[in-house]
Amino acid sequence: MLVNADWSTGQQSSSLSEVKASFAARIHHLKNMKARLASTHARLAREPENRVKNPSGFTSKPFKTPI
Repeated sequence: MLVNADWSTGQQSSSLSEVKASFAARIHHLKNMKARLASTHARLAREPENRVKNPSGFTSKPFKTPI
């Protein structure tokens, strides 16, 4: 997306790389959150013996993503 505009109030011009960098900066934290959640889920699914038991002795089921 290339933005070139010339209004009576001023000029605005953004190169394609600037637009891509701006977009990447906005979605970067969402990618990190999704990756962290996926790795945590995979680790818990692999190592059920490391889960902390509740005082009642009941161990909760691993997190399942709703479909």
